[in-house]
Amino acid sequence: MKKAEKIPQRKKINKTPSQLSDGSNGGQIDNVKTQMSKAIIAHQAGRLAEAEAIYNQVLTTNPNHPKALNLLGTIAVATDNIETGIDLISRSIAIDTNDSDAHTNLGCALILLERHNEAIEQFDQALSLNPDSHTTLSNRGICLRHIGQIHDSINCFRRAIMLKPDLAIAHHNLSFALLNNCQEKEGLAEFEWRWQNPMFDFKMRNFSKPMWDGCTNLNDKTLLLWPEQGPGDMIIWASRLKEIISQTKHCVLKIYPKLLPLFERSFPNATFEIDGEVLDVEHKNSNKINFDFHLPMGSLFLHLQPTPTLPIEAYILPDPKRVTFWKERLTELGPGPYIGISWTSGLKTPSRMHNYTLIDDWGPVFQSSAQFINIQFGDYQNDLDQAHKMFGIDIHTFEDLDVFDNLDDFAALTKALDLVISVSTIAAPLAASVGTPTWLISWKHSPWNNLLLSARGPNVTYFERNTNENWSAVFESIAKQLQNTFNLPISSKINGRSNSLSIDEAVKKFSDGRVAEAEEICRSALEINPKNPHALCLLGTIAYSVGQSEEALDLTKKAITLKPDFASAHANLGIILKSNGQVKEALNSIDYALKLNPILTDAINTKGVILETLGDLDEAVICFQECLKLKPDSAEAYNNMGNVHLKRDQLKEAMNNYQKALDINPNYDKAQENMGLVLQKTEDFIEAIQSYVQAISKNPNYFDNHNGLGSLLLDIGELDEAIASFQRAITLAPNHSTAAHNYLFALLYIPGLDNSQLFDEYCRLIHPNSPVQENKSAGIFVDSSSSNVGLGHITPKREKRLRIGYVSSDFHNHPVGNNVLPLITNHDQKAFEVFCYANLQRSDEITKKIKSHSNHWRKINGLSDEQVAQKIKDDKIHILILLGGHFDKNRPNIATHRASPIQVSMHGGTTTALEAMDYWMTDALLHPPDTDPNIAEKFTETLCRLPNFYAYPCPENTPAVSALPADKNDFITFASFNKPCKMNDEVLDLWSQVLLAVPQSHLILKFRNFFASPLIKQKIETRFEINGIDPQRINTLSSADNMHDHLANYHQADIALDTFPFAGATTTFQALWMGVPVISLLGDRFISRAGGVISLQAGLKETIATNKDEFIEKAIVLAGDKTNLRKTRKTLRQKLIDSPLCNGPTYARNAENAFQSMWAAHLKKE
Repeated sequence: MKKAEKIPQRKKINKTPSQLSDGSNGGQIDNVKTQMSKAIIAHQAGRLAEAEAIYNQVLTTNPNHPKALNLLGTIAVATDNIETGIDLISRSIAIDTNDSDAHTNLGCALILLERHNEAIEQFDQALSLNPDSHTTLSNRGICLRHIGQIHDSINCFRRAIMLKPDLAIAHHNLSFALLNNCQEKEGLAEFEWRWQNPMFDFKMRNFSKPMWDGCTNLNDKTLLLWPEQGPGDMIIWASRLKEIISQTKHCVLKIYPKLLPLFERSFPNATFEIDGEVLDVEHKNSNKINFDFHLPMGSLFLHLQPTPTLPIEAYILPDPKRVTFWKERLTELGPGPYIGISWTSGLKTPSRMHNYTLIDDWGPVFQSSAQFINIQFGDYQNDLDQAHKMFGIDIHTFEDLDVFDNLDDFAALTKALDLVISVSTIAAPLAASVGTPTWLISWKHSPWNNLLLSARGPNVTYFERNTNENWSAVFESIAKQLQNTFNLPISSKINGRSNSLSIDEAVKKFSDGRVAEAEEICRSALEINPKNPHALCLLGTIAYSVGQSEEALDLTKKAITLKPDFASAHANLGIILKSNGQVKEALNSIDYALKLNPILTDAINTKGVILETLGDLDEAVICFQECLKLKPDSAEAYNNMGNVHLKRDQLKEAMNNYQKALDINPNYDKAQENMGLVLQKTEDFIEAIQSYVQAISKNPNYFDNHNGLGSLLLDIGELDEAIASFQRAITLAPNHSTAAHNYLFALLYIPGLDNSQLFDEYCRLIHPNSPVQENKSAGIFVDSSSSNVGLGHITPKREKRLRIGYVSSDFHNHPVGNNVLPLITNHDQKAFEVFCYANLQRSDEITKKIKSHSNHWRKINGLSDEQVAQKIKDDKIHILILLGGHFDKNRPNIATHRASPIQVSMHGGTTTALEAMDYWMTDALLHPPDTDPNIAEKFTETLCRLPNFYAYPCPENTPAVSALPADKNDFITFASFNKPCKMNDEVLDLWSQVLLAVPQSHLILKFRNFFASPLIKQKIETRFEINGIDPQRINTLSSADNMHDHLANYHQADIALDTFPFAGATTTFQALWMGVPVISLLGDRFISRAGGVISLQAGLKETIATNKDEFIEKAIVLAGDKTNLRKTRKTLRQKLIDSPLCNGPTYARNAENAFQSMWAAHLKKE
């Protein structure tokens, strides 16, 4: 009867598609409405996979669409992904708190996890918004019944039925509540509504003859009884077969094949039919038996209700020869009693789990000296092994008995047993029906406890638990009853079990997510033996799992002290040390663990991860391969193998490995997230978003899933959604810097934020617990000089040679790597000793050049900030240059350990907000000294202004500058090859005004292959169209070019347009190199002035605007003077070569002057 216990109407949609809020705006509304309508139609039709796919498409466009989140959550719940469903529906409610349907759906999901009080709160909230919701009332009634508030439950169902009299699902569940309340007659009448309940898994069969009404005399009639639900239910209902057979002239019973031998023997006066074939002995020549009435078996109790005088007797007759056979087999096991046990079901849906137990729960029962017989079907071997490991007991299994299909022999075995102890599976009614004493372990509020077995089965005893209680009291009671019934001694095996067995039990509970129970077992074990290394080690693992790294380290070390050869503890120590950044120490621990146990797969896998972190990818692969040999189903090893391929840019191989990990463990969110990263790198953004969303659905509380989605959304220009994702990641992991840094980086793209807001956010996240002060000093100004004269260039007498350290993750073909190359390659080696501290993920030709011009190259992959700082101190660095700020994999927090006397931020784009950072390298154009302090950029460092900040190596093997395209086209072509995330609506609106102001002009947009994505292309084209720009005037290029071909695209452009507030730096330099002038809008901060400053350094003042009107005017003037454009195009590359931008030696001298001035100032303070 359990089928009707499903939580009803969790997928119910009360609104029509036209009433649904689409949750979007602009040109996407119609499309979203259409998608939602299609999804809802599919959802209501039960095509969940189709509906799910469409909801995910909607969320790709609008990740915060409340209705899509809600309905996607109901699908997750319906497909038993309950935690995911709860997260999705909760997110929907956070966006739209007034959606009563969402509150109801959340309540339904919470019931499945037995979080009933929370569910009631959701139903009450829903009813406050919609008091007449029959759906909410019906589900509230279910929740109340589950917690034993039967009268209130009945009232809820009745109220729902008053509002909607034909609400079958409420009638059906009302029947259960009435049966709980011993109102059997009304309860059974309401049970007939099951056939109208759309969630009932069985359908009413259609016959030409009527259903028996329970009143018509059957003495001269033939009654056809037909089955519904499972074999166990059929056995229960069969308790009334003798009575109904005696009332009919002829009774025909449709039967499941596995029940046929039992029923033929037990009810010889009936005819049995399977799939239309008549199996009655007296009618072998008949092809079909006519009947007068039919009746489903589940309706027998309605018409033949129990009476107090009904005799309780066995009604199923097993084969007596087989009973004798099994009795003989049992005696071979040793002295009895012989007790059959069934602890769970093969059908483990969330709505049924409250009926079942774990083998772990049976410890008190196994203390009795009895022979326990396995009458469990399904995959039970792990449970048998666990029972032996935990309790030292062997549960006997007869391998030659198929308890699932051979019910005839199963019945004979149960008859031979002295007792059956079972949860609500077929074992209980079968044992009761043959007359074997049966102890039923049951949820107290099962509606059938009051009626079925107690009224029909002999010797049935109930051991019940209330909802939200565990099974411990139940099993203590069973154990006591066993002692009293059979006068059994306590098993010596249980008394003698070791502490290690109880810790194994704790390990199992920890693996199952029952962390508190595991911890309790460990602490109990330590009370008995405070020097139990297994308990200490597991407590360390538990502490690590909840982020208590220091406690984990302490506990694990104690375990190792007590048991030096404890391989797993050494492996755990390695994992903890790795997370603390002590990578080399971690590797030593892992190696020692493997010395003790060479086949410890977790240790082998962790070693591979450490080697990957250290950049030793070949050795990492060997580890993962070895792990997979020992454990072919290691999803973690496949995922980590994928990470190595990803670092090598072997994207196809990476994807294959992530897919293998997901094939093994479909809920492995890390592999799903990594798959999203591969798709992001291949610029398949729609699929990438879906992959990240799936990762979040699999583990909504893992910060990196949200962080990864945020990075992707930022890439494609969905700034608001990206920031929301980063904020969610920060909420989940407040102490993890990656999401915070990504959030701060994203803020630089947002127009309208003033400098005070930016500074406050940087300080809040970089220094959450201590305020920092803005630096308002005038800073250092460095004069440009080609001579060796001046205070700054005199090397202080106390130091013959300054040691300069550069720290970066960008020593490769990256804007920072290219910018710093002219400095490092032109250092005066007599006056400066150069150290590079590289946190590289990959290397290339730029890496080789930088490495060849540095005196010392230090790999810092895998080292903690503190360890890197110590290495820098050991190298006695005078001035430390931390490149790249908080972005990418850069490490500015090394400065907080005061790694060197002077610490300088360079190419970070903004303040580091670190008080330990002494200087910020810039120039007077990026940070004009006369800027109004009320609007000027704010920072914690002292500014060091070079004559020019930017420097570039002259590009090699680049295309020649082409003729002016306007001469051929007869119209001006503007272009921007910046990232789409820089092309915010304000930028696109300003560019639209430029296009309107310059008639017939066109605009080319390109960034790698991004514009091949309809997500990006359509969004930008739609904005232009809204602004009145003919789509034919916008040309989006999409190709993954090499540098030569990329620069060749400038042959199509006459004038380039810069972005704001995040201006293009390298992009501007490349346009100028190809003879294309760039119109820039100078902002009020470093990142907003970069493009314009590069043009100014190249001698182009006429392309620099200070406001939007001026930007448009500059575009009109430039576009209207083709003669000037031709001249500029021909001469611009040489101007660039002759400018400070490409004068590496002078740039290096200026930087060295700055370093020496810093050192001189430092010496004065000493």
